[in-house]
Amino acid sequence: MRWLACLVLLLGSTAHADWQRSHWDVMGTRATLEFWRDAPVANHNGVDPVEQAVRDEFARINQLLSPWIAESELAQVNALAVQQ
Repeated sequence: MRWLACLVLLLGSTAHADWQRSHWDVMGTRATLEFWRDAPVANHNGVDPVEQAVRDEFARINQLLSPWIAESELAQVNALAVQQ
């Protein structure tokens, strides 16, 4: 009977745990983020901080490496190569 009480306590403590999923378009493709969160967490925009950090990193890399953004390092290197 003790094991049943322990099981109920264990299951009750993770009742809010769930997979967090997010999809968005970035760098010419569809990004998918999926991770386990023990309890829901959100910043002031209602977005999970883990999701926001991943999205921010994708945006940062896109700004550096996109051939379609004229100010990106990759576009500038390509432009120099064309001139030489």
